[in-house]
Amino acid sequence: MLPPPSVASHSDFACSRRLFTRRRSDGRVDCGSVPGRAHLQVGESGVRRSGLLVLALVLALPVCAETAAKEGAVVVSNETNRAVHLPNPVEANGTGRLWAEAQYREGLDRVQYPLLEVFLFNSTAKPVEWKRAFLNGREVHGLTNGVVWSQFYPAEKAPPGQESSHGRATLLQINLEKRPADAQIIEAETQDGQRVKASLERFSAPTVRLDAITFSWDFQRVFIAYTTHQFQRKPARVTINQADCTAKTAVLQTPIGPSPGLLAVTLPQPVRHGMPLHVRLELPPSVPPGAPTAVQALLRCRRGISLDDFGVKDNDAKLRQELGLDARPGARMVEADPACEDSQAHKMGHSTPPILATRRQWYLEGDERLSYQYQCTAATVAGGFYSAYSQITDALQINPYHLAWSQAERFIESQERYYVWAKMAAAPRCWLLIPELFTTRGRFLEPDEYRSQIYGAVAIGLKGLRLFMYGGMPPSLFGYEKSPRLLAAVKQVNREIKSMEPILSAAIPVSTETIGSEKDGLRLYTLWSGDEGLLVIARNLDYHTDRQPNDFGNKPRCTFVPKKNVALSVRKPAWLTPVPIPGAESEAASAVQVTDLLSRETIRAQRQGGRIQLTLPALDVVRVLWIPRLQNQGGST
Repeated sequence: MLPPPSVASHSDFACSRRLFTRRRSDGRVDCGSVPGRAHLQVGESGVRRSGLLVLALVLALPVCAETAAKEGAVVVSNETNRAVHLPNPVEANGTGRLWAEAQYREGLDRVQYPLLEVFLFNSTAKPVEWKRAFLNGREVHGLTNGVVWSQFYPAEKAPPGQESSHGRATLLQINLEKRPADAQIIEAETQDGQRVKASLERFSAPTVRLDAITFSWDFQRVFIAYTTHQFQRKPARVTINQADCTAKTAVLQTPIGPSPGLLAVTLPQPVRHGMPLHVRLELPPSVPPGAPTAVQALLRCRRGISLDDFGVKDNDAKLRQELGLDARPGARMVEADPACEDSQAHKMGHSTPPILATRRQWYLEGDERLSYQYQCTAATVAGGFYSAYSQITDALQINPYHLAWSQAERFIESQERYYVWAKMAAAPRCWLLIPELFTTRGRFLEPDEYRSQIYGAVAIGLKGLRLFMYGGMPPSLFGYEKSPRLLAAVKQVNREIKSMEPILSAAIPVSTETIGSEKDGLRLYTLWSGDEGLLVIARNLDYHTDRQPNDFGNKPRCTFVPKKNVALSVRKPAWLTPVPIPGAESEAASAVQVTDLLSRETIRAQRQGGRIQLTLPALDVVRVLWIPRLQNQGGST
């Protein structure tokens, strides 16, 4: 049972309390296990997860999906989507039409928990309320007939087609226990008994994927990052909320190898935080003859970087301002613990009914904040939790906690893979992080560790933090206010993030590169902030630490070894024309403007062909570099 909200209810520690009352003779404790899943063992010395080697192999393989059309429906997929022919709409009361398009969305697990997504469209002059769904002739219910959970997202009621500002699409999501071996026929029924149908065949190799969708700070443009796995292709058609925006789309870059393509789309009208947005992207066929390839998503618009804390009340304006938190964070957590609850119940999907009900209730109440549930430390990719639950709410939040519950001394790098999993699982929606700002035994995170950890997450597309936690949970859990050095670092990082919020809000991760050794080199990340510029984050890997107590941070255990005169070479995207340094002459004409957003230091760089070369005078922990785009420069079309 979770603690009441008034006691800083963090459900992972509800899980940990259950764990540590069932300690085994070997010092470990069991969080329970779902049959057929990896079993988690937790002890004071760390966490051991079976199947980690399998995880690495699984994640290295491409995700598979396939779609085809039957029963007169256009069939598309989030991974590989071949629109076979036009939809066969159902006439609705003679005043328009209803129709459906379906796609598979496979998660990180290649076998378990694929998601069937059916996009239901209402172009009638009246609102429509979707009531029931059927899969292969059987009505869909969670926890029965191989269905883990299902929902109409964001709600059952679809507005009239004329209300384009609110969108006209409803997403029917059906999460399955296993990848189906046969074709699937999905039907959706309205309140007055009308049905639309779509069908999907078996999975096959993916061809296109939506990697990220972000927005300009003024909410007038949307940026779409997509990956194709066969050819460099420009989209043939782009629609936003059923409006054709192809003519308003700048193709800034087509996919090249692992680097995504980037589209900048001028929205038919500005949107707002929390508004549903339907995006549909069609690409020309890769191998003729063939139909257009399509991919689509329905998500709620978001802007900014949400900063919150479990221990700080929403109405405590003074403390929120002091800590640098949002007065009203842009995201709100559903109080649920899917991994621990499902593990204890020995049934995937056991925890989903209240999560689904809460998310729907908040939306219907008009709450503009994005809902999120989180994957606690009991969640594993091999266990299927990331695949099963990443799309059940508007966003996904994780808390790896690798300082307290990992055997790794250099835990920041071991934790970083969880950021990658979260980004991939949530895409194209956003992901958030719970930093480990507590201690039970005197070993707090230290300022440099915290800074390295958070900017490593920012580099992988982080869109929100919920700190755990100010105030602790008496008598044995101490919050970061007990460590003056860590408290100061939290305030500073929060201020820095807010100062960079417009840039970080639109940022899309593009690449990660390790330069030198994993133990003493550096990690270089590149992100595109929409089409505004290039964000480069350099993180020092040369540090030494251990897991021994540090007297609440007063006796530091972590030391970063500063680097001097660090030469960096960054690939320049095709759409980026850097801002030149004024007054440059002769060979200096290629000099471009680079700013360290943390120190506000200006760094001289050179554009050489398709790369930007620069030298950092020093790299202590992390550098966040900004290379703005020269304005009024059009992208490729």
